Amino acid sequence: PNNLRTYLASLAYKDGNADPRLKEYYVGRRFHSKEMEQKLKKKQKFPKNAKLYFNTGGSGYTLSHATLRKFLTVVDDVEHCSSNEKTSAEDVMMATCLHHLGIRVTDSRDQQGRERFHMFMPGRLYNWNITEKNWYHRFNPWGLKNKA
Repeated sequence: PNNLRTYLASLAYKDGNADPRLKEYYVGRRFHSKEMEQKLKKKQKFPKNAKLYFNTGGSGYTLSHATLRKFLTVVDDVEHCSSNEKTSAEDVMMATCLHHLGIRVTDSRDQQGRERFHMFMPGRLYNWNITEKNWYHRFNPWGLKNKA
């Protein structure tokens, strides 16, 4: 928990000592899914000119107090927040709902472009062959760093 607290405090510091109770942060392991984006646009659940970035539920994500308070005002919004939909993609639905509120994913990479949130065990990441293309590459259009 101390690493997370330190990181979140650094966000507030970068934003001029913003108060996380007032500043909206949506922090986690950022992904982009063209397939999910197209599906949501087809259903008119997502703006046609926007890109759908979401924080994966696999590694978890963090909402600031301000973001959580805003989310609670629309949590039952069927049109924008899919509150009546049964899906395993809760992370995508959260991003869609927050996007409707004007809240975007916070880029949580460090200054060297390395991810701070990981959905896999450290041993799997350490021994992972980055040259093998799979779904993880498709969801990371900004590239992956080996041993990062």
